[in-house]
Amino acid sequence: MKFLIFSGTTEGRTLAELLSKDGIKADVCVATEYGKEIMPTLPGILVREGRMDVGEMVSLMEDGAYEGVIDATHPYATEVTQNIKEASKMAGMTYHRLLRTISAAPKDTPVFSDDAEVCAYLNQHPGNVFLSVGAKALPIYCEKIDDIKRLYARVLPQEDIVREMAQMGMEKSHMILMQGPFSKELNEAMLRQTNATYLVTKNSGQVGGFEEKIQAAQDCGAISLVIGHEDETGDDLDTLYKKLTGKEPVKKQVVTMLGIGPGSLEFMTQAGVKACESADVIIGARRMLDSLSSFGKETLCEYASDKIVKYIKDHPEKQRFVIAFSGDTGFYSGAKKLHDILKSFSNIQVENLCGISAIQYLASKLKISWEHMKLCSLHGRSMNVISAIQKHEAVYVLLSDASSVQKFAATLMSAGLGKLTMHVGVNLSYPDEVIESRCVRDFFDFSKEGICAAIVENPDAGAPVVTSGMKDEEFIRGEVPMTKEEVRTVCLSKLMLRSDSIVYDIGAGTGSISIEAARLIEQGRVYAIEQKAEGCDLIEQNKDKFHLQNLQVVMGQAPQALLDLEMPTHAFIGGSSGNMKEIIAALLEKNPKIRIVLSGIAMETAKEMMELAEEYEDAKIEIVQITVAKAKELGHYHLMMGQNPIYIMTLAFGEEA
Repeated sequence: MKFLIFSGTTEGRTLAELLSKDGIKADVCVATEYGKEIMPTLPGILVREGRMDVGEMVSLMEDGAYEGVIDATHPYATEVTQNIKEASKMAGMTYHRLLRTISAAPKDTPVFSDDAEVCAYLNQHPGNVFLSVGAKALPIYCEKIDDIKRLYARVLPQEDIVREMAQMGMEKSHMILMQGPFSKELNEAMLRQTNATYLVTKNSGQVGGFEEKIQAAQDCGAISLVIGHEDETGDDLDTLYKKLTGKEPVKKQVVTMLGIGPGSLEFMTQAGVKACESADVIIGARRMLDSLSSFGKETLCEYASDKIVKYIKDHPEKQRFVIAFSGDTGFYSGAKKLHDILKSFSNIQVENLCGISAIQYLASKLKISWEHMKLCSLHGRSMNVISAIQKHEAVYVLLSDASSVQKFAATLMSAGLGKLTMHVGVNLSYPDEVIESRCVRDFFDFSKEGICAAIVENPDAGAPVVTSGMKDEEFIRGEVPMTKEEVRTVCLSKLMLRSDSIVYDIGAGTGSISIEAARLIEQGRVYAIEQKAEGCDLIEQNKDKFHLQNLQVVMGQAPQALLDLEMPTHAFIGGSSGNMKEIIAALLEKNPKIRIVLSGIAMETAKEMMELAEEYEDAKIEIVQITVAKAKELGHYHLMMGQNPIYIMTLAFGEEA
């Protein structure tokens, strides 16, 4: 048998691989040189490059002695599909349509009939646009979008595409030349880098990374604009393969993400042992492979996700892979990123097997329970661990090596926590395992090398205060204005912060709002933006006093000082230097769903607030005025001394509204 495949998609390449494995010949037609480059070299598979009209297709079909024609082109290549159908009918060939599984767009996601309709929408809505629609659609956007500088386009890395984009007036800095698949994290990074308000994409299905794009946009606060397409009739890959060959499809490659536990084989689960026994290849870092050497399997020493994926795709003859991860795959593991990439391939089945994590092992060796512990990691990342230790009776921290233990101990000592008890485990479950328990300050010169983990106990932590309300006297003060205690409490309550919020405190002054917000959101980050050097110095002093690792001081004037910061979820504006409208516009460009709280004393500020209320009718708006009076002792009497009345305005956009 011999088939003619019109391809250029993952499904077409996969079908060619399956036919080749079964000894069946096929000619695969691709439109571009790049399409030919990414087709693997396969026995019995001939790749033809170049676009064809209907007449050329008919000639090829009549001369090739094919059993049938398979249309595996992109779901949105409707004109090509129509030409293949017409040519097949004229040549008397059996036509098969290989369908892609299409993902459902999330509820309330705008869906458009074509690119021109999207352009009309974008011309009515400001903000940067991240285009993931393919190179063929770009001329429509470059022609119809009023301001082409809004556009950032991700396309295949082909010289002809770059030339065409340049001729259309697109700057090179707005061209993103990459070949997928793209993980959610990579999509998210690109959206943040381009400050995209909108993501424009076709519903390219799971194989085309549609879900990863939509989820990334949601996490970035960007709005997804989806171009729909007409429903088609045809067969999925498995059904068509069986129809063509009369056989069940070749079994998919199975990739098992395996948590091997702390390291020693005796602590691996039975399911993990069975997976290794049946594996064709075991992949992992050297330490993991050394632990699994007794299985006698072929190994690949690698931990970079892209190289692992390439190896699996380049070895279709291997059916079962085990990728080994230390501890458990669900605790600060590289398994998540790799899983997100692999699940986009229709011919790969991903399984996940948990393992015993280091926290379980260390707690059992110390004969203590761990359900009450706060779990943190400083292994290749940063967290506000000081705050966690101050609030929790026990905190587990994943560390790296001996130097990381020393640095961690020094950090705790600087925060006045040197007398706490710390347990450090090194090379857990291995023959050279070491577990030491002593005061934090006694780990300052720790030198045992190996993978380290620690548990810090703070019996005096008690239940943490979960509301705002720090006393004004707690702050280091200067001549810089500060939002007073009662007003600060109301402003923070109006912000409605979450544990992972990203907060801008604009016109931060002494940083009282920044300090309280950073203490409340352990897993979030706060940026204190202040244009005066004296104010920045005071904020740094208060940051050090309260040991806040999730607070960053930014010296500069808004909105210019906001440009290079990550996307905020919340913002407090305590001082705008007359730039209130410009600041709010900049915040909305970064995140159309942001929640903003403003405060002011002057009547002019109140007037600005009313003007904002009229301008942003689509936001949920609340304006309150509060007046605080505090008792002051005069002789034997206490008199209530009034403070200036304060105007507080809340602007909630998008989902917050």
